[in-house]
Amino acid sequence: MRLCSLLFRNPSLRITSLPLAALLALTRYHYFASVPDATLAVFLLAGFYLRSPWWLGLFIAEAAVVDYVAITYAGVSNWCVTPRYALLIPAYAIPWLGGRLYQRLHRWEWRTLLPLVGVVLASVTAAFLVSDGSFYLLSGYFPS
Repeated sequence: MRLCSLLFRNPSLRITSLPLAALLALTRYHYFASVPDATLAVFLLAGFYLRSPWWLGLFIAEAAVVDYVAITYAGVSNWCVTPRYALLIPAYAIPWLGGRLYQRLHRWEWRTLLPLVGVVLASVTAAFLVSDGSFYLLSGYFPS
């Protein structure tokens, strides 16, 4: 309830959160097959622009709902939905925290581009390792 009232009272949050939510839904749903999944980018940008941890939870819930709808109603394969699916929560929290970290480092100066590249590479790599590593370890598809 507090998040909804905050969203409707603050136009700058609408300008930031609604496009990010739309980008997450459109690219995650796989309706536009030629558009790559922007999930990690959305979480990184949400961490940078949206301060409250409620946004992290909201975007994680949105990702789960989009997956559910895609699998249930659009015929998308559920091959990736295994016991490790819960580990997508920390995998998505990593780029969000990277965005939060870079928010503290950011200045409108060229010298902050190097920390940006470092934060993006580190957070996306760590999220990839958690996501894919947990899939190989916990999915049950790879016995050894």
